[in-house]
Amino acid sequence: QFDPEKDRCTFVGDSEKNLDKIAEVLKEKPSLPLRIFGFCGGDIDTDPKTIALSLARTRTVREALAKRGANNPMAAKGMGTVDTIGARVELAPTSHEDVKAIEKEVAEAEA
Repeated sequence: QFDPEKDRCTFVGDSEKNLDKIAEVLKEKPSLPLRIFGFCGGDIDTDPKTIALSLARTRTVREALAKRGANNPMAAKGMGTVDTIGARVELAPTSHEDVKAIEKEVAEAEA
């Protein structure tokens, strides 16, 4: 959940428990690369604000996993609102090459 007053994302519901479980799995496979894609809810659009918000979500998840000891290679990308499923963060195994490519793409978009 995004807190505009603090300009940061926070976890709600069972998110903390889920992060604990995910971190435990990742710590068992420390070389497993992971992609973290964030999405916003609402009407489909390419508004830079929704992309920035979804990127903030993914970075918050990546930081939370790292704080829990998951030091896997992780790429975070904000997708904005590309469908009508709703706000969410998706995590999936990927390749080391994809982690580098995603991080490069995000850095270039932010430049």
